[in-house]
Amino acid sequence: MNGFIRTILFPFTARIPEALQQNFVEEIAKTYLEIYPSDRMGFIYVPPVVRLEVDATKIVN
Repeated sequence: MNGFIRTILFPFTARIPEALQQNFVEEIAKTYLEIYPSDRMGFIYVPPVVRLEVDATKIVN
């Protein structure tokens, strides 16, 4: 779970001081699992994640 969170939230976790990143990710995982515990087989489900990237160009007249 921590690796998934670290990968998906990299743009955000990269802005946190490195010494605090691990604790931050662990707290997110802990909170998520409190709200959405694993099923009886031990699987953890997360909704599909889509990362949107936009390139824009300003046209100057």
